[in-house]
Amino acid sequence: MRDENSEYERHEIELRDRLRALDVSVLDVEQSLTVLGEEGLADWMVRIEALRERSRGLSALVEEKRRGVTRDLEAAADEGVVGTLIADAVALRDELSGLPTSFTDSSLPGTRVVIDSQSAQDALVQAESDWRSSEGEAARARARSDALEQQLRIAGDDDSAAALSGIDGVVGPLMEYLQIEEGAEAAVACALGDALRATVVQKGQPARRAIEAMRQGLARGLVLVIDSSSTTPFPAISVPAGARSLTEVVHSSVPGIDETLARLLSQTILVADWRIALDVVSENPDLVAVTPDGDRLGGVGVWNVGGAQATAVTRAMVQDASQLAVAAEVSRVEASRAVENARAILTASRSAEVQQVAAQERRSVLQDRLDDVEARLAARDPGQQAEAEHRRRVILERDATLGTIIDRLSNHSQAVERLHERLRSRRQRETETARASTDQLEGLRKERTQLERELLEVRERVTQAGVADAESRIKLENAVELLRAEFDVEAAVALDAPAPSVPEGTTLAGRARELERDVRLMGPINPLALAEYGSLGERVEFLQSQIEDVRSSRRELNQVIRMVNDEIVSVFQQAFEDVAEHFKTTFSILFPGGTGKLSLIDPDDLLNTGIEIDARPSGKNVRRLSLLSGGERSLTALAFLFSVFRARPSPFYLLDEVEAALDDVNLHRFLDLVQEFREEAQLVIVTHQKRTMEAGTVLYGVSMAPGDSTRIVSQRISDVVSS
Repeated sequence: MRDENSEYERHEIELRDRLRALDVSVLDVEQSLTVLGEEGLADWMVRIEALRERSRGLSALVEEKRRGVTRDLEAAADEGVVGTLIADAVALRDELSGLPTSFTDSSLPGTRVVIDSQSAQDALVQAESDWRSSEGEAARARARSDALEQQLRIAGDDDSAAALSGIDGVVGPLMEYLQIEEGAEAAVACALGDALRATVVQKGQPARRAIEAMRQGLARGLVLVIDSSSTTPFPAISVPAGARSLTEVVHSSVPGIDETLARLLSQTILVADWRIALDVVSENPDLVAVTPDGDRLGGVGVWNVGGAQATAVTRAMVQDASQLAVAAEVSRVEASRAVENARAILTASRSAEVQQVAAQERRSVLQDRLDDVEARLAARDPGQQAEAEHRRRVILERDATLGTIIDRLSNHSQAVERLHERLRSRRQRETETARASTDQLEGLRKERTQLERELLEVRERVTQAGVADAESRIKLENAVELLRAEFDVEAAVALDAPAPSVPEGTTLAGRARELERDVRLMGPINPLALAEYGSLGERVEFLQSQIEDVRSSRRELNQVIRMVNDEIVSVFQQAFEDVAEHFKTTFSILFPGGTGKLSLIDPDDLLNTGIEIDARPSGKNVRRLSLLSGGERSLTALAFLFSVFRARPSPFYLLDEVEAALDDVNLHRFLDLVQEFREEAQLVIVTHQKRTMEAGTVLYGVSMAPGDSTRIVSQRISDVVSS
C-alpha cells in the first residue's frame, strides 16, 4: 500500500512539473509574439523614414536642376535674331520650360514620394496608434488571464462538465457563454457566486438525463436549467439614481440564459463603490448592491466585503481570457500591415519610370530642335556661335547630370521594389509564425487540460489509497488488541506460534470460517460469567432480605395506620356529635326562632367525609348558605365557630373583625354570645366596631407619632368608668 502511495505521489509530482513546463512554454510563445510584432513594426518605421528623407533630397536636387536649365535657356535668347529664329527659340524655350515642369511633377519617383509623404505620415501615425491600442489590449488580456488562472487554482474541483459531456441538451459551462462588460467581472462573480461554475442544461428531459448521469458517475457540481423556448421578459426593477441593473453588464448569445440571469439577478444592482451601496440598501432593503471591487451588500444573510477575488470561476473563463490575449497579440502584429502604404510609393515609382521614358524621348526631340537653332544662330555670328557653343556645353553637362539623377532615381525605384518584396515576405513570415504560435499555444492548453484531468484522477486514487491504508492499519490494530484482550498474547508471539493442524483437504481460512460459524451459533460467551453469577447471587439474597424487611415494616405500618384511623374516626365522631349538639343551641341564640343543624355528607367514610351546614333563619324557607345574606352567613359561621369552642374549650380565643359585616341587631346577638364565653375563657377581638370596644374589659391600640416608632396603648374600661 505504501509503495502504491509513493507511486501516486511520484506521478503527481511529474504532472505538476509538466504543468509548470507548459506554463513556461505559454509565456515564451506570448513573449515571442510580442517581440516579433515590435521588431517588425520598428524596422518598417525606420525604413519608411529613410525612404522619405532620400525622396525629399532627390526632389530638391531635381527642382534645382530644372531652375538652372530655365535660366540658361532664357539667357540664350537673342533679341537680334531673325524673327523666325526668335519665334523658334521662344517656342523651344516654352517647350523646354514645360518639360522640366512636367518632369518635376510626374517623371521622378522621388517627387511622387514628396507629394505623398503627408499621406504616408498619416498612415504611419495611424499604424502607431493601432499598435499601441493592440499592445494595451494584449496586456489587459494577459493580466485578466493570469488573474483568472490564479482564481481557478483556488476555486475547487467541479467534475460536472466531464460527466455531462456528450449528453443531448447540455449546452456547456455557463462562463463560456457569458459576455461581461469590462471592469464588471468581480461584481458579476460576487453576485452569481457558485452559479458561475454551473453547467447549462436545457429544461425538461435533458435536465433529467444530466442529473441521472451525474448521480451514476458520482460527479459533483452545479447545474443551471434554462428554458430556451421562454420569451416572457422578466419585470424590470426600479433602479435608484447612480446605479445600474446588473443584467445590463452581462449577456449571452444562447437563448434562455439571459432570461435565467434576469431571474437570478432581478434584485441586484451595480454601483460605483461600497459607500453608495450602503446608502442604497439602507433606503431599499429588498435590493442587493454589488461593486466593481467585489463587495456585496443587502439582502438576507451575510454581506460580502472585499470579495474581489471571486471563488466561483470556471476554467472556460480562463480559456476565454487566454484566447482574447492571443487575439490581441495577433491584432497587434497585424497592425504592422500598415506597411501597405509603401505600395503607393512603389506604384508612384513605376509610374515615374514610364513617364521618365516619355520625357527622355521628348527631351531628345527638343534637343534636336535646339541644335538646329544653335547652328543657325552660329552661322549668323561667330561670337554668338562661340557663346552658343559654350551654353550648349553647359546644357550638355546639365543634361548628363540629369541623366545621372534619372539613373539614381531608377536605382532608388528598384531598391524600393526590393524593400517592398522583403517587407511583404517578412509580413507573411510573421503572420505564419503568429499562426503557428497560436496553434502551439492552443495545443499546449489542451495538453494542460488533459494533464489537469489526469492530476485530478491521480489525487482521487491517492485519496482512496490513503483511506484503504488507514482502514488496513485500523484492522491490524483491532486484531492486535483482540489478541491481547481475549488471548492475552502479543502479536509477535501469535505470529511465532505453530499453526494448528487441520483436516486434509481443508485450508486454514476455511477452518477459520467454520470455527467462526460455530462461535456465532454458540452466541456470545462471557468469560467472567461465573464470577458475575456469584456476585449477582449475593446481591439477590441481600435484596430478598431487604424486601422481607420492607414487607414486615409495611405490615407494621399498615397496622399503625389502622389504629390511627380508628382513633381518628372515634375522636372525630365524638367531636362531631358534640359540635352538632352545641350548634343547635348556638344557632338558636344567634337566630331566635331559627333552626340549624350539622350533618355528614358520607357517614360511612368518616376519614374523607365533609360536613354540611343546614341553616334556616326565622321567617325564611331557605337552608343553603349561598342563598343567605352576608350578615346571615357571618352569623352562621360564628355559630359553627362557637360550637367548636363549646365542644372543645380553650383558655384563649383570637377573633379578627368577625363582626364587621353585622348590623346592629346581629351585633347585639354576637356580643351576648361573647358575654357568655367571658366566664370560661379570655377572648381577644380585633375590631373597629364601637359597641364591641365598649363590651371589652381592656382596650389595646397601636399608634405611631410622626418620625417615631410604633407604640402599644392599653386602657381598662373600668378605670375610665370609675374616673
